[in-house]
Amino acid sequence: MSYEASYFGLQKITLTEIKILLWLSDVIRWNLTPFHSYEATLADLSQRMGRKSIKYSELKSSLDQLATQEIIIHAGSVEFERKLIEDVDLSHGSLIKFRMHASVEILFLRIAKLFNSDEIDLLLKAKSIFTIKLYTLIRDSIWAGEVVSLENLRTMLGLHLQYPRYANFKARILTPAIEEIQELLGLSINIVEHKTAGNRIFGLQFHPSRFLTHAHLDINQEYFFDQARIFTGFLGFKLTPDLYSKWLKNGEYAFILALDYVQTRIDGIRQPVPYLSKLIESESYGQPLNGLRPEEYLLIRDFLEPFRGTTSFTPHFVIENEFKKLCSEKGFKQRAGQIWLKSKEKIINDINNYVTHNRKKKHPAD
Repeated sequence: MSYEASYFGLQKITLTEIKILLWLSDVIRWNLTPFHSYEATLADLSQRMGRKSIKYSELKSSLDQLATQEIIIHAGSVEFERKLIEDVDLSHGSLIKFRMHASVEILFLRIAKLFNSDEIDLLLKAKSIFTIKLYTLIRDSIWAGEVVSLENLRTMLGLHLQYPRYANFKARILTPAIEEIQELLGLSINIVEHKTAGNRIFGLQFHPSRFLTHAHLDINQEYFFDQARIFTGFLGFKLTPDLYSKWLKNGEYAFILALDYVQTRIDGIRQPVPYLSKLIESESYGQPLNGLRPEEYLLIRDFLEPFRGTTSFTPHFVIENEFKKLCSEKGFKQRAGQIWLKSKEKIINDINNYVTHNRKKKHPAD
């Protein structure tokens, strides 16, 4: 199934249209309403796309085209058609008004869960539609380190029978997209090519690694909001956006570990919410880390715990082997490589800091 069909139920999509859909996802994220009716300005879209002038005619034409599209919604064993965008009003200059069916709105909320607003801002500036498609598939962990066949990859990118020769496919599509992803979104993607006995490439593995300069792109405030809301709701405390943003400021790793700690000791803590805030702001969680799942953060914590008292430096290859061994033991064998790539800098840095700290305690300077 193609990217267009998987994420928006469409058969074909242009670069401008995909940017409009990403932008609408962000609009819905911040203005979610039970009435499913929204307002936004094309001036905002144009500005976020990095344009110096607003091309209303192009944007309105693309919106009109999207508004006519019927998509198939799958709800269990039931299938039904709905308009992608309903009741679009483009008669107020830059201002647009539109409504969505609740079942269609879910598609846009899925995108909002996948990308934060900063990511969408950068994707709106992409020059190639394949940059957006490939980045989405990798961020959504569609293959999660598995080997993806060239046929499947072409289908997902909407190329089908185009570029049958891998050398052309790589030169025209993959390499430019990967280079723009690295330049625009600070995500380095290492490709491992898998060959047949006849030396023909049949599949690829993608290993992404985010630069520290772009680590903030892995923080999606939507992703852990439900957990934070359940925690504060259980305590009869209303969660404010400012407090939630403050909790995530030091990274998702610190937030998840602190939340787990407080939840398991809730009966012995008199003021859990202030305690959680203070715990997150402490320096006990080491280098910030984002972009993983809650259970993966807890796995990293369990791996680091035995190193807290060490005074001897451990070779990096030993740390990597031991970490991947723990991943296999805990049921994360398939994602071990991906988790290591995303967390290795933190793990190695934290372990080295433990050693330095413990040596200073053992041999304090005179």
